[in-house]
Amino acid sequence: MSDFSQPPRSDRDAVLADASLPAAIRAALSAGAQLERIELDAEGQWRHEGTPFVHPHLIELFHRSIVRTRGGTYLIEIPPYSYPIAVRDTPRYVRHIRIDPAAQPCQILLIVSDGSEQPLDPSTLSYVPDRGLYCRVDTTKGERFPARFLRPAYYSLSEHIMDEADSYFLQTSGGKWPIPIVTLEQAHSM
Repeated sequence: MSDFSQPPRSDRDAVLADASLPAAIRAALSAGAQLERIELDAEGQWRHEGTPFVHPHLIELFHRSIVRTRGGTYLIEIPPYSYPIAVRDTPRYVRHIRIDPAAQPCQILLIVSDGSEQPLDPSTLSYVPDRGLYCRVDTTKGERFPARFLRPAYYSLSEHIMDEADSYFLQTSGGKWPIPIVTLEQAHSM
């Protein structure tokens, strides 16, 4: 699954097509177990069969528990359980940013949907027309996931973005970094 969203075929078929799917999930689905739809939508909201989650602790737990198989299927992994999920855009979202002007050079800290706070790696920034800013963030398992900036973070960071000759740059006291304009697929794979 190269595009971070589930393909148009059935969720069950898409999950079973992943050769690296955990054996317990493969066995259950192959034996006819139902696959209830759990989705992280394009705005970073969790849904079960279309109904938004409302319990804040469950939402936090799910954001912290996303993993990806080698074959590209996203799972919620809360040992000893794993469950396939649909990710409509990115598995992480930048909710807010915090700028530490005392740091030399200036440091931009990301407050991420999994509860982590981590420095922005400006070399991973990209812009998708009609979608916004994307970057890469670290996970607790040593992976790097794409993350989309939600509106509050996007607007805060935009104060430091310059437009020069149809190109965008992040400008801080620490330097100036280009922000390439890319497709959604490119933002997911950068």
